[in-house]
Amino acid sequence: MFEKSILDNPIFDKVGTKARYLAIKLLVKTGRLTESTLTADELNNLLDDQLPITLSISDNSEDGKLIVESALLTMPETSNCFHVNLSCKLKITVLGNQVYEAALTAAMTAEPYYQNETKKIVLQNGVLDKITILNDELTMMQQAQSSAEEFVPPLFREILKSSINTAVNIFDALSNTNTKENMEQIKSDGRQHFLDIHHSEIEDKLLGLLEEEDVCYQLDDTDIESRIFSEFGKSIAVKNGQLHFKFGK
Repeated sequence: MFEKSILDNPIFDKVGTKARYLAIKLLVKTGRLTESTLTADELNNLLDDQLPITLSISDNSEDGKLIVESALLTMPETSNCFHVNLSCKLKITVLGNQVYEAALTAAMTAEPYYQNETKKIVLQNGVLDKITILNDELTMMQQAQSSAEEFVPPLFREILKSSINTAVNIFDALSNTNTKENMEQIKSDGRQHFLDIHHSEIEDKLLGLLEEEDVCYQLDDTDIESRIFSEFGKSIAVKNGQLHFKFGK
């Protein structure tokens, strides 16, 4: 984390933790060490420790889970921001049956910020740039089609009423005379329909995730680098594709 030009001296490998801490502290106080850096690889290792994260998406007739399975963080050369690409899985359940599953990616941008009072590195001003569905499946389609005739019409219509608004009209299609044509229509429009229904909630959940403890980095006083920055750190910024920690005396 700290500048290699200063701390790659072999003497630091021969001293104990306390002596190393005191030596680094002296470098900061005398102005010889003014900043330290973290690379994207180091930050991605920190992110990996926090994943996966499961977010709930639900309403009265539908339950869903958005699972953030992995994340890849990059830092631009000229902007003070993180670009984060999330790999997620969306699962939708209606009446106890999983009706939809999709693999998707979410591209996000956020600014790093150091909270001096809490000693936390957090993200702010998050923006969801794009959601892309990689593949999806209406997992209940064939099951619903084969079992439709088993429903008594009044009961079938009651089930329809409880799920039609949020389940891509699966059961509604089955109640029509042109069942086969409607099934094909749902299959072709399914991914856009589900994405339209849940886009705003997915966006809210992912942007809210940026403020969660899971993705904030709390400086650890048992770690030398974190302890030094908690004592002397003033700000952080992305520069030249790395996260720079600025020290003050």
